[in-house]
Amino acid sequence: MIFTNYTQFYRDRDERGMEYAAAHTKALGFDGVEYYGRAQSELWRDAKNDRQILDHEGLTVSCYSVGVRLYTDDRKTVEEQMARHIEAAAILGSPYLHHTLYPTYSKESLHTDSYRRVLDAIVDLAERIANRCGKYGVTCLYEPQGIYFNGVEGLAQIYGELKTRGCPVGICGDFGNSFFVDVDPRAVFERFASDIRHVHVKDYLLTDAILPDRKAYESMSGKRIYEVALGEGSVDFAHGFRTLRTVGYNGAVSFEFDGSDEELRRSIAWLKNLIVL
Repeated sequence: MIFTNYTQFYRDRDERGMEYAAAHTKALGFDGVEYYGRAQSELWRDAKNDRQILDHEGLTVSCYSVGVRLYTDDRKTVEEQMARHIEAAAILGSPYLHHTLYPTYSKESLHTDSYRRVLDAIVDLAERIANRCGKYGVTCLYEPQGIYFNGVEGLAQIYGELKTRGCPVGICGDFGNSFFVDVDPRAVFERFASDIRHVHVKDYLLTDAILPDRKAYESMSGKRIYEVALGEGSVDFAHGFRTLRTVGYNGAVSFEFDGSDEELRRSIAWLKNLIVL
């Protein structure tokens, strides 16, 4: 499997420049990066320059990711923006483009917009984006995320619709996001194993306890969710990777968290050891 730097890479890039980000990623022991798309118009120019820097360090781009909200009245602008990101992904040599669908996470939104209403409002745009990706030889990926398209059923409905329409799509297997809608990530990996093309790793501690001086998120049922180092939380990584092994997964393992250099190196070693067990 290919170990790639996601969160730490794009934070380094945005704070200290592309050359530093690539060199630091290499020094940490990663094989490549997950590239987070910048929000600007001339993405192709950045992509060309950044690919040269990554090539110099011997780093591949495992996936191109971008945050976007498809549930909007301004679909034309969103489609135009995504067209530029797709071109940038192709220039960088990324086989995948992962984008959000409706990243909103709010209990209140459930009272104003039903799943079906949101799905019906975005599916045609999602189809156009996915098919545009296909013209560049790029597969469009979706992860369990937000309030609607999360967990097993939330992701299955839109993914199934796009597959039925013949779109070139796949799943980004995320080890933590489904906790927010009170779904065990193991169920997500079991349901979508054969469709997973890319993996996000991070760990959360799911608990009723209040941890002093620690930022807590909250699940739909009120469970507290804390970000923790790999192996210290509630994620069953062993189960996830066993499930992926049954379908012959050999793609990227993308680190969607940051930390000190020592913490990242320790996490890489811990996860590599776990995967070979």
